[in-house]
Amino acid sequence: MVIHSRRAAAGLLAALAAGALVATASVSASALPPEPVPAGGPASVAGPAAGPPPAAPSAGGRPGDAALAEVVRRAVAGAGFADVVDFGLTEGRCPGNPGCSSPARRIRHVPNVDTAVLQLDGDGRVVAAAQVLLSRDYPQAMSVGVDADLRPMGVHWYRWDVNRADGPTAWDAPRIPADDLLTGSDPAAAQVPAGGAAAYPFMSPYPASVFQLLVAAGTLHLVDQGKLALDAPYHYLQAPGSTCLGATFTDTSSTRALLDRMLTGSENRATCMLLKQLTDLGRLDAVNAWLSGLGLGTLQLSGIDAGSGGRWDPGRITMTALDTARLLLLVNGSPGALWQVPEPQTAGMRAITADDALSASSRHLLRGLLADQGFNEVLSTTNWCGRSYPAAGIPQRIAPRWVDGRTGTVTVDGIPYGQDVRPCNAAAQVTFAHKTGLTYNFGGDAGIVDSLPSARDRHYVIVVLSDLGYRYADTRYATSPSLPCTVDVCYPQAFARLGRAVDDALGTAPAAGAPARPAQSPSGPAATGTPGTAAAQPDWPAFVRRPRGIALAF
Repeated sequence: MVIHSRRAAAGLLAALAAGALVATASVSASALPPEPVPAGGPASVAGPAAGPPPAAPSAGGRPGDAALAEVVRRAVAGAGFADVVDFGLTEGRCPGNPGCSSPARRIRHVPNVDTAVLQLDGDGRVVAAAQVLLSRDYPQAMSVGVDADLRPMGVHWYRWDVNRADGPTAWDAPRIPADDLLTGSDPAAAQVPAGGAAAYPFMSPYPASVFQLLVAAGTLHLVDQGKLALDAPYHYLQAPGSTCLGATFTDTSSTRALLDRMLTGSENRATCMLLKQLTDLGRLDAVNAWLSGLGLGTLQLSGIDAGSGGRWDPGRITMTALDTARLLLLVNGSPGALWQVPEPQTAGMRAITADDALSASSRHLLRGLLADQGFNEVLSTTNWCGRSYPAAGIPQRIAPRWVDGRTGTVTVDGIPYGQDVRPCNAAAQVTFAHKTGLTYNFGGDAGIVDSLPSARDRHYVIVVLSDLGYRYADTRYATSPSLPCTVDVCYPQAFARLGRAVDDALGTAPAAGAPARPAQSPSGPAATGTPGTAAAQPDWPAFVRRPRGIALAF
């Protein structure tokens, strides 16, 4: 990734820190995963004893909403998102230095996890929608209603506040208007009762490099308008005193090549270049207005340094899971009117379609790049094929461009995963066109899932955004002498468990007589003698990941 360029030198990082029938048939009560909580999971973590009861999904014209909401809620609650250790606020300080706790301490609070799933029929129409929130306010996971326009009901969104998340500001300290993610002029703000008194508060996690979806969509919108040419060279030159996340460089590349570098390998430099191209054209504010005009008011790119395309700040770059899923629905080219937004000129409502967002050619390009992205280690874990840890996630097929023809191993941006993925590719059941993100404090994944021929038929969009970056790790790493992300796995396997639980619950069996592809065997946490010790990890790779790129240390 490369804001997801997570295995970076600790010193540099520290410096940077300043049709409804399908809906009812395809999710059944028998498909629901067992109730939580895993041993040592969220219930054992400091925080409120219980949050508000799960909200009943609002009737949005989709009879399958309630069943899907319960699938997703159970998947989130049972994934073990709080069953992790925390290596501390300061990147590079722990583990392995004097004064560091060993074993590392359990996470103090239930993390903030924002999850959305849109279940689609074979033509891409939404047949069920769900959004689930997990936080110290809702430690058992809470589903919220989703209305007919695919907006969450009654959620009061707040910008990420580092001080509130980790101190010194108290979690329940009074808020000010600047904390609000949506303003009163945004149509989605109407979902919050006046004053927010009856709303569910939720502080939206920073999306890490999942925000590259917004950069790509905004860039292709300008291509569609004729303001950019995909194959024309762009000459990147930073303004004096500006850097791209601490890096000083010049470069020349086409927009098409930059989109590929940004989305398939999550390259920071390409992201800075594309953002600076938007600011050079004076179009970044227009991109934000375009997203708001599509009804995606929580998707915003603000605070960007016009001199370099850098400075990506939590609380200024914002995304929520359901709005991200709606953007991916547009990218998917789903047919017909998808939702409505107010039309100021007529005081009426305007229907939003995929063609309103991007041209067919831009959607095709963007979806193809997402299908080619190489970091399959979050909701899907196929890059780790064959290992007992991490747990198997969405059983996706990896794009051939990353697979070595001789060994079957995957290497992305110089990171060798060391596992022969050909058996998992042969057993794959779905494609997953997605974008991952990772920083020290944040992690997420967002994409479009479609079944492969002869596999169980399912189609859905899934998004998870969280404040679980690579400062957190599964408890097996509690006595690791270095951050696990520098040598092995970067994400807690709760993400994979969530992805697999949702995937297992959706869809219908293949047609009679069609040979179904075998699924990857789901696996829970590997048994270890002493959690977290390297000696207890027989399936650790022999290689050590080299530091690469620049990661944000937020």
